[in-house]
Amino acid sequence: TGNLEQLVLTRVDHLGEIEQRIIRVASAIGRDFSWPLVMTALKMGDKSPDAFSFDGLIDAAPGGQMRFAHALVREAVHEGLLSSNRKAIHLDVATALEASDANDRNAARLAGHFQHGDRPDKTVAYLVRAAAVALEDYDLDEVRRLAERAMTFIDADPDIISDDAFGTLAAIWVRAMEQAGDFAASLHAVKRVLPRLEALGYSQNLSIVRTLAANALTHGRDYVLAEKQAMASLQQAEQHADALGAAWAKAVLMRVYDETFWQDRLEVERLGAEIAPVAEAEGDMHLAMTARYMISTVCRTYGYRKRAL
Repeated sequence: TGNLEQLVLTRVDHLGEIEQRIIRVASAIGRDFSWPLVMTALKMGDKSPDAFSFDGLIDAAPGGQMRFAHALVREAVHEGLLSSNRKAIHLDVATALEASDANDRNAARLAGHFQHGDRPDKTVAYLVRAAAVALEDYDLDEVRRLAERAMTFIDADPDIISDDAFGTLAAIWVRAMEQAGDFAASLHAVKRVLPRLEALGYSQNLSIVRTLAANALTHGRDYVLAEKQAMASLQQAEQHADALGAAWAKAVLMRVYDETFWQDRLEVERLGAEIAPVAEAEGDMHLAMTARYMISTVCRTYGYRKRAL
């Protein structure tokens, strides 16, 4: 591998100065890369790749992309960059991508480039956006990875993220672990984020995080504490006219009462009926499906099989 890397770098060194700059910037993007993005990062306008000679190291690829001839070529070029140059190049790429196409689907890429470019503030901001996309795509393991990466920066510098963005990240992370059915991970996430959320005072994100912590407790059969926490969340949500927070608390109470019989079927169905319009109005399909599932479960428990369908 060392000999191959040296061979590649020798070929790069024999390119023209401009071609060397282009190929080094491209290596920071990946084996497949956007030619316009490279041109933007280098502030070279809209020059065509046909205007340059790369000695077969990069070629045209399908979809208007460009591609390194082999993944090892790209790796050798990127690894051969001096640390300071690599950081500057990634920052140039991040700035160019942000200016040209900063939609949420590019958030993970932007986070990576800004991290390599030593901009932790931008890194965290895009990690939060990327986590939201991953949750929407039901890529729950990716949410976990993105949240943990963000928390590494936040633990080192709490001021790196706004309170609102922190609340968003907290709710996304805990929701993802709850949807994954990993309730130990859910409680771990709650433990990491709850102190700051509570210090900020009431918010919808705080309510949801507390409620999902209560839901995790039901899966550990700690129904007494789960009901206590859900009731407290419900009371606070109603005091703050937070319909979504209240609806989530009711969803946990549905589970508690279905599994303990502390309340009858009609009470569980009443809670479900109150949740449905809120979930629809807020566009919260996770909440809507949770309520429907619990209604179906309680109907089966009481022998109402047709109503459970």
